[in-house]
Amino acid sequence: PAISEQRKARGVPRPEGERPEPVDTVAAMAEVRRLQAQDKERADAAREVTQALRRVEITDRDITTGEAKAEELRRHLSDVETDLAMLRGRRDELQRDAEAKATAAGAMPDPTEAIEAYMAHIASAEAVARSLRPWEAYDGAQADAERATAEAARITAAVDAVEADRVALIEAADIPVPGLSFNPEGEPIYNGRPLELASGGERVRIALAVAKAAGLGFTLIDEGDVLDDDMLAEIDAEARQDPGVQVLICSVGRSGPGLVQVVNGEAREGAAA
Repeated sequence: PAISEQRKARGVPRPEGERPEPVDTVAAMAEVRRLQAQDKERADAAREVTQALRRVEITDRDITTGEAKAEELRRHLSDVETDLAMLRGRRDELQRDAEAKATAAGAMPDPTEAIEAYMAHIASAEAVARSLRPWEAYDGAQADAERATAEAARITAAVDAVEADRVALIEAADIPVPGLSFNPEGEPIYNGRPLELASGGERVRIALAVAKAAGLGFTLIDEGDVLDDDMLAEIDAEARQDPGVQVLICSVGRSGPGLVQVVNGEAREGAAA
């Protein structure tokens, strides 16, 4: 699993180009909100100017109505003129107020360009953030690869330790058989050659020698069919020299020195050996 994860992580491609730096948009968003609030104040001031001008128009209509009444009602001229003077004064006051508000509204800066600039800055920052996502995936894959590599190294070290222990145990085995030794990998060799290259007779002699040297007490030869009569006679003679070692040879369809024979699946006592 660790090697699979390692390969999978190494399969994540490195993004093209240089890694961009993240862009902070907190200050830009705060400035946009401030300018939007200022723009709302300017719009409110413009509405107040419009309302003031509308009141001026209404007042003008009132003045016109008053003048008409003055023409029609001369006997009330004094009262009407007084009212008219008051209306004119009110109109002038409203006019001055509207002009002042218009001047104040005109003095307010237009934040449209600044808002557009900050919005462009934010859009650029978002594009940079999107371009960083492959790098984040790449960084995660590299971390996974490092963990998988470390795990593979740990498992390899454990396997090497087990193999070293196995070789050490084999090398420590004390088997005083002439010509039998072990190579650096712990594999048995006989007379300088791998043991599997030895002949059948040599392997039988090695088995007997190991049994005697290690004090095993018996040797089982399960490939007796490949041995000729001379070899069987030689093994029989060697076994008789050491009563402490029993030699069991398994063969089919032949007779020879031994104590037990199996005929048609039935064990029978053979000739005394």
